[in-house]
Amino acid sequence: MRAIHVPSRVSSKWMVRFPEGRRYFADEETARNAIDQFLAGDDPVSKRDMDDLRIARRMLAGADLLEAVRYYIDHAGTASDRMISELIDEWVKEETAEWRPKYIETIRTMVTLVKREFDGKALSSLNRDAVRRMVHSSSSAHQRWDTFVRFRSFLNWCKRNRLLRELDLPAIKKPAGDGDIHFTKLVDVQRLLRLAMETHESAIVPVAIQLFTGIRTAEVMRLDWSSVNISEQMIRVAASVAKTSAVRVVDWWPENLLPWLMLAKRSGRVAPSGYLKTKVRLQDEARRMGIDVQQNDMRHNYATYGVAFFQSAGRIALQMGHRKADTLFTHYRGFASKAEAETYFALTPEGVTTATETWWNLTGHPASIGRYAKKTA
Repeated sequence: MRAIHVPSRVSSKWMVRFPEGRRYFADEETARNAIDQFLAGDDPVSKRDMDDLRIARRMLAGADLLEAVRYYIDHAGTASDRMISELIDEWVKEETAEWRPKYIETIRTMVTLVKREFDGKALSSLNRDAVRRMVHSSSSAHQRWDTFVRFRSFLNWCKRNRLLRELDLPAIKKPAGDGDIHFTKLVDVQRLLRLAMETHESAIVPVAIQLFTGIRTAEVMRLDWSSVNISEQMIRVAASVAKTSAVRVVDWWPENLLPWLMLAKRSGRVAPSGYLKTKVRLQDEARRMGIDVQQNDMRHNYATYGVAFFQSAGRIALQMGHRKADTLFTHYRGFASKAEAETYFALTPEGVTTATETWWNLTGHPASIGRYAKKTA
């Protein structure tokens, strides 16, 4: 690349052939400087670039051009060109291991909706309006919220896999709650524990941990006995175990928890393999026997009886990993008495078998509980 002197009747000019075409300069020094800038990667702005710049500034109406460029890079310039339907199948396949069977069933509605709305479309084509249209194709407010939350989980997975850096999502209003959160009454908690001891021996310890510490099902399945410090009466829920990926410490143990822990070998994982399915079977059997128990009752029980026991939502919120006590104060306060809470946190293997002996005899259920009494003696 070199500057060529081009004489003219009016004035002399210097011409340089750049990849985009010829450019003319008033003198040799300016031409050579342009060549040096081009070779150094600092190409001088062309007239066309300047025209585009002026148009862009008018379109931005005073907004910062550099910020606009960064926004474009973060939102539109980094999304994958892979099909959304293909990616959502990968997401379901990869994440299924951590999902409850019931959740897997309900997620299919959202997956079907996404595939229908974004058929043949790439992730890079996704925008705020497209997400809003997809969400509002659901009939009710609750369905729209569920669809939005689950689709947001899919987008977070895309971000973790570096398929998407950011996306400006629409504001979807969360519907009002359906009423009081369900929890298991004290007598049914006793019956549930007795049923677990009689028919699901391997699940009794993780069930007790959930009932008396509020640890989630998915968390107790990942929990190792090395995180359970019996001498210090403390359970450390590591970031890799916690739902929120934040470490928390359960450092208040009710006095009845230790006898339940003594039923376990206390090595390896706290919950046995297949615990989730075992827990589902246990609750199904309990409902068939007239025990009023629902899916998330174990954590709800801890919150309900815990707030009544301490007369403080803040103390239980800290144990459960809630950042604020508002949720517990609003949904769990006032449903159990102080006396009921004291009884709940005094339930032991021996006490449960004694308290429910008459009920089991009336229902015809076998009462072979001698081995548990020996373990806790």
